[in-house]
Amino acid sequence: MTDFSRNRNDQDSEEENVGPKKVFNYHEPTALETDAKDDADSYQELNNTEIDDYQDINESNPVHLGNEEIAPKITFIGSGSTGKTSLIHRFVDNDFNSNCDPTIFENLFISIEIKNFPVQLYVWDTAGQEAYDSIIPLTYKQTSIGVLCYSIADKYSFDALEEKWIRELKYHSPESEVVLIGTKSDLRETMAPEQCISYEEGEELARKLGAIGFFECSAKDGKNCKQVFTFIATHEYHKLFGTDEPLKKKKTPWFRKLFCCA
Repeated sequence: MTDFSRNRNDQDSEEENVGPKKVFNYHEPTALETDAKDDADSYQELNNTEIDDYQDINESNPVHLGNEEIAPKITFIGSGSTGKTSLIHRFVDNDFNSNCDPTIFENLFISIEIKNFPVQLYVWDTAGQEAYDSIIPLTYKQTSIGVLCYSIADKYSFDALEEKWIRELKYHSPESEVVLIGTKSDLRETMAPEQCISYEEGEELARKLGAIGFFECSAKDGKNCKQVFTFIATHEYHKLFGTDEPLKKKKTPWFRKLFCCA
C-alpha cells in the first residue's frame, strides 16, 4: 500500500462538514446524444488544430513542445472551477489568471528533463461542467495518467471524484494510473479548517482510488505546481527505463521525496 506520509521539509527544499448526499450525473458511456454532435465536432476541430498559444514559452522554463509519437497522455479531470487549467498554466507559463474561462478541451505537448532525458507528455485539459458530460469521456481513451483534481474548499468536487470521475476514467481507460490533486491550497490561510478538505481526507481518498501520487498545490502562489509535473514525468521516466540504482539505495522511499502536500 502506498505510504502518503508527509515529509514537508524535504519537499519544500525542492521547491466535517457532512452535508446532504450529493447526486452526481455519471454519464454511462453509450452513443453520444444527438444534441452533443456539434460540441463533438468542435472538439475534433480543436484537437486537430496546432497549438499556437504555447509557442512563446519562456526559455527559462524547463518546458517545451514535445513529440506526439512518444508522449504518454496525461489527462486532467475533475469538476468545473477546481483549477485544472490554472495549474497547467502556472507550470507552463509561470503565471496565474484568476479569470480563466471555463475549458471545453485543450491539449498541448510539453517536455520535462529527467536525468538528462527529455520526457515528453501529452497534456489534456478537460471540461468539468455537466453541459459537456456526454463528450468529456471522448478525452479519456489511451490515458496513461489521469490527474484527478478537487478544490480543497469544495466538498462537492471532492466527492465527485469517487462517485463520478474515477468511474468514467476507468471505464474508458482501464489501465490508466491516477494522481490525486487538491488544488487551491492557499485558501487554508483564509478559511476555517472545518471549511476545507483536510490533507488526511485527501490521503485517504488517494488510497481508495489507488493513486500513485497525492499532492496539494496552489496555482495562485505556485506552491508545489512544479512538483506535480516533475513527479508525473519522473514516473513516466521509470516506466520507460525502470527504477535506477541510485533511487533504490535511498533509505527514504522515493515516493516520500516526490509526493507533496500543502
